[in-house]
Amino acid sequence: MKKLMILMGMPGIFIAIMLTTGAYATKHIVNVQNFVFTPANLPNVFVGDTIRWVWVNGSHTTTSTTIPAGAATWNSPISFSVQVYEYKITIPGTYNYRCTPHFSSGMIGSFTATNPPSLSVTPANRDVASAAGSTSFTVTTTANWTAQSNQPWCTVTPSGSGNGTLVANYSDNTLPLNRIAAITVLVTGAEPVIVTVTQAQSVNKTLNLTLYLESLFNGATMNYAQGSSGNQFPGNTADQVFIELHNATPPYDITGTPFLANLSIEGTASLSIPGSFSDNYYIVVKHRNSIETWNSSPVSFSGQLINYDFSTAASQAYGGNLKLIAGKYVIYGGDVTQDDLVDSADITPVDNDSGNFETGYLVTDANGDGSVDTADMTILDNNSSEYIATVSP
Repeated sequence: MKKLMILMGMPGIFIAIMLTTGAYATKHIVNVQNFVFTPANLPNVFVGDTIRWVWVNGSHTTTSTTIPAGAATWNSPISFSVQVYEYKITIPGTYNYRCTPHFSSGMIGSFTATNPPSLSVTPANRDVASAAGSTSFTVTTTANWTAQSNQPWCTVTPSGSGNGTLVANYSDNTLPLNRIAAITVLVTGAEPVIVTVTQAQSVNKTLNLTLYLESLFNGATMNYAQGSSGNQFPGNTADQVFIELHNATPPYDITGTPFLANLSIEGTASLSIPGSFSDNYYIVVKHRNSIETWNSSPVSFSGQLINYDFSTAASQAYGGNLKLIAGKYVIYGGDVTQDDLVDSADITPVDNDSGNFETGYLVTDANGDGSVDTADMTILDNNSSEYIATVSP
Protein backbone atom coordinates (compact mmCIF):
# COMPACT_ATOMS: atom_id res chain seq x y z
CA MET A 1 0.00 0.00 0.00
CA LYS A 2 2.86 2.39 0.65
CA LYS A 3 4.05 1.93 -2.93
CA LEU A 4 0.58 2.79 -4.18
CA MET A 5 0.50 5.97 -2.14
CA ILE A 6 3.80 7.14 -3.58
CA LEU A 7 2.73 6.48 -7.13
CA MET A 8 -0.70 8.05 -6.87
CA GLY A 9 0.06 11.11 -4.76
CA MET A 10 -2.39 12.62 -2.30
CA PRO A 11 -5.58 10.98 -3.70
CA GLY A 12 -3.93 7.60 -3.16
CA ILE A 13 -3.05 8.50 0.41
CA PHE A 14 -6.69 9.38 1.11
CA ILE A 15 -7.91 6.05 -0.28
CA ALA A 16 -5.35 4.14 1.78
CA ILE A 17 -6.45 5.83 4.99
CA MET A 18 -10.12 5.09 4.31
CA LEU A 19 -9.38 1.42 3.79
CA THR A 20 -7.29 0.99 6.91
CA THR A 21 -9.98 2.59 9.08
CA GLY A 22 -12.57 -0.01 8.00
CA ALA A 23 -14.55 2.19 5.63
CA TYR A 24 -16.17 -0.92 4.11
CA ALA A 25 -18.27 -1.54 7.26
CA THR A 26 -21.55 0.39 7.31
CA LYS A 27 -23.14 2.31 10.16
CA HIS A 28 -26.94 2.11 9.86
CA ILE A 29 -28.94 4.96 11.43
CA VAL A 30 -32.30 4.34 13.07
CA ASN A 31 -34.19 7.44 14.21
CA VAL A 32 -36.23 7.08 17.42
CA GLN A 33 -39.27 9.36 17.47
CA ASN A 34 -43.08 9.53 17.61
CA PHE A 35 -43.36 5.96 18.98
CA VAL A 36 -41.65 4.40 15.92
CA PHE A 37 -38.22 3.28 14.84
CA THR A 38 -37.38 4.73 11.41
CA PRO A 39 -36.65 2.62 9.49
CA ALA A 40 -38.20 -0.26 11.38
CA ASN A 41 -36.55 -2.83 9.09
CA LEU A 42 -33.02 -2.35 7.76
CA PRO A 43 -31.92 -3.78 4.39
CA ASN A 44 -28.40 -4.89 3.40
CA VAL A 45 -27.03 -5.43 6.88
CA PHE A 46 -23.79 -7.40 7.24
CA VAL A 47 -21.77 -8.85 10.07
CA GLY A 48 -19.31 -6.13 11.06
CA ASP A 49 -21.82 -3.32 10.53
CA THR A 50 -23.03 -1.10 13.35
CA ILE A 51 -26.62 -0.15 14.19
CA ARG A 52 -26.88 3.39 15.60
CA TRP A 53 -30.13 4.47 17.29
CA VAL A 54 -30.48 8.27 17.43
CA TRP A 55 -32.99 10.06 19.71
CA VAL A 56 -35.27 12.62 18.07
CA ASN A 57 -38.03 13.00 20.66
CA GLY A 58 -39.80 11.20 23.47
CA SER A 59 -38.47 8.78 26.06
CA HIS A 60 -37.82 5.29 24.71
CA THR A 61 -35.55 2.25 24.82
CA THR A 62 -33.96 -0.06 22.31
CA THR A 63 -34.15 -3.53 23.80
CA SER A 64 -33.31 -6.82 22.15
CA THR A 65 -35.95 -9.55 22.19
CA THR A 66 -35.17 -12.52 19.96
CA ILE A 67 -31.67 -12.56 18.48
CA PRO A 68 -29.27 -15.21 17.07
CA ALA A 69 -27.62 -17.58 19.53
CA GLY A 70 -24.28 -16.29 20.69
CA ALA A 71 -25.10 -12.65 19.91
CA ALA A 72 -24.90 -10.10 22.72
CA THR A 73 -28.17 -8.75 24.06
CA TRP A 74 -28.73 -5.02 24.52
CA ASN A 75 -31.01 -2.72 26.49
CA SER A 76 -30.45 1.01 26.39
CA PRO A 77 -32.59 4.07 27.00
CA ILE A 78 -32.97 6.47 24.05
CA SER A 79 -33.96 9.80 25.49
CA PHE A 80 -32.89 13.36 26.02
CA SER A 81 -30.32 12.08 28.50
CA VAL A 82 -29.02 9.17 26.37
CA GLN A 83 -29.40 10.28 22.77
CA VAL A 84 -27.29 7.64 20.98
CA TYR A 85 -26.73 3.91 21.33
CA GLU A 86 -24.61 1.72 19.02
CA TYR A 87 -24.58 -2.05 18.56
CA LYS A 88 -21.96 -3.83 16.47
CA ILE A 89 -23.12 -7.03 14.79
CA THR A 90 -20.90 -10.07 15.25
CA ILE A 91 -23.28 -12.98 14.49
CA PRO A 92 -25.39 -13.49 11.34
CA GLY A 93 -29.14 -13.92 11.75
CA THR A 94 -32.37 -12.03 12.44
CA TYR A 95 -32.47 -9.52 15.30
CA ASN A 96 -35.75 -8.30 16.81
CA TYR A 97 -35.96 -5.44 19.26
CA ARG A 98 -38.52 -3.13 20.85
CA CYS A 99 -39.11 -0.02 22.88
CA THR A 100 -40.08 -1.43 26.28
CA PRO A 101 -42.55 1.32 27.25
CA HIS A 102 -44.23 1.44 23.84
CA PHE A 103 -43.95 -2.01 22.18
CA SER A 104 -47.67 -2.59 22.80
CA SER A 105 -48.24 0.40 20.54
CA GLY A 106 -46.23 -1.29 17.80
CA MET A 107 -42.85 0.32 18.47
CA ILE A 108 -40.72 -2.60 17.32
CA GLY A 109 -37.93 -3.12 14.81
CA SER A 110 -35.77 -5.78 13.26
CA PHE A 111 -32.86 -6.43 10.91
CA THR A 112 -31.32 -9.52 9.37
CA ALA A 113 -27.54 -9.66 9.13
CA THR A 114 -25.63 -11.86 6.72
CA ASN A 115 -21.95 -12.52 6.35
CA PRO A 116 -20.39 -9.91 4.06
CA PRO A 117 -19.67 -11.09 0.52
CA SER A 118 -16.09 -11.80 -0.48
CA LEU A 119 -14.38 -9.85 -3.25
CA SER A 120 -11.13 -10.45 -5.05
CA VAL A 121 -9.75 -8.84 -8.21
CA THR A 122 -6.72 -10.25 -9.99
CA PRO A 123 -4.05 -9.51 -10.93
CA ALA A 124 -3.12 -6.60 -8.68
CA ASN A 125 -1.50 -4.74 -11.58
CA ARG A 126 -1.36 -4.85 -15.35
CA ASP A 127 1.72 -3.48 -17.13
CA VAL A 128 0.78 -2.19 -20.59
CA ALA A 129 2.61 -0.56 -23.51
CA SER A 130 2.47 3.16 -24.33
CA ALA A 131 0.15 2.62 -27.31
CA ALA A 132 -3.62 2.73 -26.76
CA GLY A 133 -5.27 -0.59 -26.02
CA SER A 134 -7.18 -2.59 -23.42
CA THR A 135 -6.47 -5.06 -20.66
CA SER A 136 -8.63 -7.03 -18.22
CA PHE A 137 -8.96 -8.15 -14.61
CA THR A 138 -10.85 -11.11 -13.12
CA VAL A 139 -13.50 -10.20 -10.53
CA THR A 140 -14.50 -13.00 -8.14
CA THR A 141 -17.57 -12.41 -5.97
CA THR A 142 -21.15 -13.60 -5.45
CA ALA A 143 -22.52 -10.05 -5.32
CA ASN A 144 -23.09 -7.08 -7.60
CA TRP A 145 -20.03 -4.88 -8.05
CA THR A 146 -19.09 -1.48 -9.43
CA ALA A 147 -15.75 -0.13 -10.63
CA GLN A 148 -14.24 3.27 -11.25
CA SER A 149 -10.89 4.62 -12.45
CA ASN A 150 -9.18 7.67 -10.99
CA GLN A 151 -7.68 8.68 -14.36
CA PRO A 152 -9.54 10.04 -17.44
CA TRP A 153 -7.16 8.24 -19.83
CA CYS A 154 -8.26 4.86 -18.42
CA THR A 155 -11.94 3.88 -18.56
CA VAL A 156 -13.34 0.69 -17.08
CA THR A 157 -16.38 -1.60 -17.08
CA PRO A 158 -18.66 0.32 -14.70
CA SER A 159 -20.46 -2.62 -13.08
CA GLY A 160 -21.14 -6.34 -13.08
CA SER A 161 -22.85 -9.13 -11.21
CA GLY A 162 -21.01 -12.07 -9.66
CA ASN A 163 -17.86 -13.49 -11.18
CA GLY A 164 -16.85 -11.60 -14.27
CA THR A 165 -14.28 -9.65 -16.24
CA LEU A 166 -13.41 -6.00 -15.74
CA VAL A 167 -12.06 -4.41 -18.93
CA ALA A 168 -9.82 -1.34 -18.77
CA ASN A 169 -9.36 0.74 -21.94
CA TYR A 170 -6.47 3.20 -22.08
CA SER A 171 -5.38 5.91 -24.51
CA ASP A 172 -1.92 6.58 -25.96
CA ASN A 173 0.70 7.69 -23.46
CA THR A 174 2.66 10.43 -25.23
CA LEU A 175 4.49 11.47 -22.05
CA PRO A 176 8.15 10.60 -21.38
CA LEU A 177 7.22 8.91 -18.09
CA ASN A 178 5.13 5.98 -16.86
CA ARG A 179 1.63 6.68 -15.61
CA ILE A 180 -0.68 4.72 -13.31
CA ALA A 181 -4.45 4.45 -13.07
CA ALA A 182 -5.96 3.13 -9.83
CA ILE A 183 -9.18 1.16 -10.33
CA THR A 184 -11.42 0.73 -7.28
CA VAL A 185 -13.86 -2.21 -7.26
CA LEU A 186 -16.70 -2.00 -4.76
CA VAL A 187 -19.14 -4.57 -3.35
CA THR A 188 -21.60 -3.59 -0.62
CA GLY A 189 -20.38 -5.07 2.62
CA ALA A 190 -16.94 -6.07 1.35
CA GLU A 191 -13.63 -4.29 1.62
CA PRO A 192 -12.92 -2.34 -1.58
CA VAL A 193 -10.17 -3.69 -3.80
CA ILE A 194 -7.79 -1.42 -5.69
CA VAL A 195 -5.91 -2.67 -8.73
CA THR A 196 -3.72 -0.67 -11.08
CA VAL A 197 -2.88 -0.24 -14.75
CA THR A 198 0.73 0.86 -15.23
CA GLN A 199 1.31 2.27 -18.70
CA ALA A 200 4.83 2.53 -20.08
CA GLN A 201 6.25 5.87 -21.09
CA SER A 202 6.39 6.91 -24.70
CA VAL A 203 9.77 6.04 -26.17
CA ASN A 204 10.30 8.14 -29.27
CA LYS A 205 11.12 6.47 -32.55
CA THR A 206 13.27 7.86 -35.34
CA LEU A 207 11.98 8.28 -38.88
CA ASN A 208 14.77 8.88 -41.41
CA LEU A 209 13.67 10.13 -44.83
CA THR A 210 15.50 10.79 -48.06
CA LEU A 211 13.75 13.05 -50.56
CA TYR A 212 14.54 15.83 -52.99
CA LEU A 213 12.44 18.82 -54.03
CA GLU A 214 12.40 19.71 -57.70
CA SER A 215 12.31 23.38 -56.75
CA LEU A 216 15.74 23.20 -55.06
CA PHE A 217 17.44 20.21 -56.71
CA ASN A 218 20.59 21.13 -58.63
CA GLY A 219 21.40 17.72 -60.06
CA ALA A 220 23.53 16.56 -57.13
CA THR A 221 22.23 18.12 -53.90
CA MET A 222 19.71 20.81 -53.09
CA ASN A 223 20.23 24.55 -53.00
CA TYR A 224 19.44 26.54 -49.88
CA ALA A 225 16.01 28.19 -49.96
CA GLN A 226 16.63 31.93 -49.98
CA GLY A 227 14.98 34.62 -47.94
CA SER A 228 15.20 38.37 -48.13
CA SER A 229 18.74 38.38 -46.75
CA GLY A 230 20.29 35.08 -47.82
CA ASN A 231 19.73 31.52 -46.65
CA GLN A 232 16.31 31.22 -45.02
CA PHE A 233 17.43 28.54 -42.54
CA PRO A 234 20.69 28.07 -40.61
CA GLY A 235 23.13 25.18 -40.94
CA ASN A 236 22.68 22.74 -43.79
CA THR A 237 18.88 23.01 -43.89
CA ALA A 238 17.74 23.56 -47.46
CA ASP A 239 14.05 24.00 -46.60
CA GLN A 240 11.36 22.70 -44.30
CA VAL A 241 8.68 20.13 -45.02
CA PHE A 242 5.71 18.75 -43.14
CA ILE A 243 5.43 14.98 -42.70
CA GLU A 244 2.05 13.41 -42.08
CA LEU A 245 1.31 9.81 -41.07
CA HIS A 246 -1.97 8.48 -42.45
CA ASN A 247 -3.87 5.34 -41.52
CA ALA A 248 -3.29 2.37 -43.79
CA THR A 249 -7.02 1.75 -44.30
CA PRO A 250 -9.83 3.89 -45.77
CA PRO A 251 -10.50 6.74 -45.36
CA TYR A 252 -6.74 7.06 -44.74
CA ASP A 253 -7.14 9.78 -42.11
CA ILE A 254 -4.13 11.58 -40.72
CA THR A 255 -2.96 10.16 -37.39
CA GLY A 256 -2.00 12.87 -34.92
CA THR A 257 -0.59 16.17 -36.11
CA PRO A 258 1.92 16.89 -38.89
CA PHE A 259 5.62 16.79 -38.02
CA LEU A 260 7.77 19.72 -39.11
CA ALA A 261 11.13 18.54 -40.45
CA ASN A 262 14.29 20.27 -41.57
CA LEU A 263 15.32 18.94 -44.98
CA SER A 264 19.08 19.06 -45.52
CA ILE A 265 20.82 19.98 -48.78
CA GLU A 266 21.75 16.28 -49.00
CA GLY A 267 18.03 15.44 -49.14
CA THR A 268 17.76 13.91 -45.67
CA ALA A 269 15.39 14.59 -42.80
CA SER A 270 15.27 12.91 -39.40
CA LEU A 271 12.16 13.09 -37.22
CA SER A 272 11.40 12.03 -33.67
CA ILE A 273 8.09 10.14 -33.62
CA PRO A 274 6.20 9.27 -30.38
CA GLY A 275 6.47 5.61 -29.47
CA SER A 276 2.67 5.29 -29.56
CA PHE A 277 2.87 5.23 -33.36
CA SER A 278 3.28 1.48 -33.79
CA ASP A 279 0.96 0.51 -36.67
CA ASN A 280 1.42 0.71 -40.45
CA TYR A 281 1.14 4.20 -41.97
CA TYR A 282 1.40 6.05 -45.25
CA ILE A 283 4.14 8.69 -45.16
CA VAL A 284 2.97 11.94 -46.77
CA VAL A 285 5.31 14.82 -47.66
CA LYS A 286 4.00 18.38 -47.88
CA HIS A 287 6.01 21.42 -48.92
CA ARG A 288 5.03 25.07 -49.32
CA ASN A 289 4.99 25.00 -53.12
CA SER A 290 5.45 21.34 -54.09
CA ILE A 291 2.96 18.58 -54.90
CA GLU A 292 1.77 16.59 -51.90
CA THR A 293 3.42 13.17 -52.25
CA TRP A 294 2.44 9.86 -50.64
CA ASN A 295 4.78 6.92 -50.32
CA SER A 296 3.83 3.83 -52.30
CA SER A 297 2.40 1.59 -49.54
CA PRO A 298 1.97 1.61 -45.74
CA VAL A 299 5.20 1.37 -43.75
CA SER A 300 5.51 -0.52 -40.47
CA PHE A 301 6.35 1.62 -37.45
CA SER A 302 6.70 -1.34 -35.09
CA GLY A 303 10.43 -0.81 -34.61
CA GLN A 304 12.40 2.05 -33.12
CA LEU A 305 14.07 3.04 -36.41
CA ILE A 306 12.16 3.59 -39.65
CA ASN A 307 13.94 4.47 -42.91
CA TYR A 308 12.34 5.48 -46.20
CA ASP A 309 13.90 6.78 -49.42
CA PHE A 310 11.70 8.51 -52.00
CA SER A 311 14.58 9.15 -54.41
CA THR A 312 15.58 5.69 -55.65
CA ALA A 313 12.64 4.87 -57.95
CA ALA A 314 9.34 6.26 -59.15
CA SER A 315 7.65 3.32 -57.45
CA GLN A 316 8.66 4.74 -54.06
CA ALA A 317 5.76 7.19 -54.40
CA TYR A 318 2.12 6.27 -54.68
CA GLY A 319 1.20 6.10 -58.36
CA GLY A 320 4.85 6.63 -59.33
CA ASN A 321 4.29 10.35 -58.80
CA LEU A 322 7.95 11.47 -58.90
CA LYS A 323 10.09 13.24 -61.50
CA LEU A 324 13.44 11.83 -62.68
CA ILE A 325 16.25 14.41 -62.76
CA ALA A 326 19.94 13.47 -63.04
CA GLY A 327 19.39 9.97 -61.69
CA LYS A 328 17.27 11.05 -58.71
CA TYR A 329 13.51 10.86 -58.36
CA VAL A 330 12.32 14.19 -56.97
CA ILE A 331 9.03 15.62 -55.74
CA TYR A 332 7.27 17.79 -58.30
CA GLY A 333 7.29 21.53 -57.67
CA GLY A 334 4.94 24.31 -58.66
CA ASP A 335 1.83 23.77 -56.52
CA VAL A 336 1.86 27.36 -55.30
CA THR A 337 -1.79 27.39 -54.24
CA GLN A 338 -1.54 23.97 -52.52
CA ASP A 339 -4.69 22.73 -54.25
CA ASP A 340 -3.03 19.42 -55.23
CA LEU A 341 -2.35 20.21 -58.90
CA VAL A 342 -0.19 22.51 -61.00
CA ASP A 343 -2.25 24.69 -63.35
CA SER A 344 -3.10 28.25 -64.31
CA ALA A 345 -4.24 28.98 -60.75
CA ASP A 346 -0.57 28.63 -59.72
CA ILE A 347 0.77 30.55 -62.70
CA THR A 348 -1.32 33.66 -62.02
CA PRO A 349 0.14 34.61 -58.59
CA VAL A 350 3.66 33.82 -59.79
CA ASP A 351 3.12 36.03 -62.84
CA ASN A 352 1.80 38.83 -60.62
CA ASP A 353 4.71 38.66 -58.18
CA SER A 354 7.17 38.45 -61.03
CA GLY A 355 5.74 41.64 -62.51
CA ASN A 356 6.15 43.32 -59.13
CA PHE A 357 9.75 42.07 -58.74
CA GLU A 358 8.89 40.43 -55.42
CA THR A 359 11.73 38.92 -53.37
CA GLY A 360 12.05 36.85 -50.21
CA TYR A 361 10.92 33.48 -48.89
CA LEU A 362 7.68 33.37 -50.86
CA VAL A 363 5.46 30.51 -51.99
CA THR A 364 5.47 32.05 -55.46
CA ASP A 365 9.26 31.61 -55.59
CA ALA A 366 8.97 28.15 -57.17
CA ASN A 367 12.72 27.56 -57.44
CA GLY A 368 13.59 28.98 -54.01
CA ASP A 369 16.24 31.47 -55.18
CA GLY A 370 14.70 34.40 -53.30
CA SER A 371 13.16 36.22 -56.27
CA VAL A 372 10.05 35.63 -58.37
CA ASP A 373 10.88 35.64 -62.08
CA THR A 374 10.78 33.65 -65.31
CA ALA A 375 12.84 30.82 -63.79
CA ASP A 376 9.87 30.05 -61.55
CA MET A 377 7.48 30.18 -64.49
CA THR A 378 9.51 27.48 -66.25
CA ILE A 379 8.80 24.95 -63.47
CA LEU A 380 5.10 25.79 -63.50
CA ASP A 381 4.78 25.72 -67.30
CA ASN A 382 6.45 22.29 -67.55
CA ASN A 383 4.45 20.64 -64.79
CA SER A 384 1.20 22.29 -65.78
CA SER A 385 1.52 20.96 -69.34
CA GLU A 386 2.06 17.45 -67.93
CA TYR A 387 -1.05 17.78 -65.71
CA ILE A 388 0.91 17.09 -62.57
CA ALA A 389 -1.33 16.52 -59.53
CA THR A 390 -1.35 14.76 -56.18
CA VAL A 391 -1.86 11.00 -56.39
CA SER A 392 -3.15 9.30 -53.24
CA PRO A 393 -5.09 6.18 -52.21
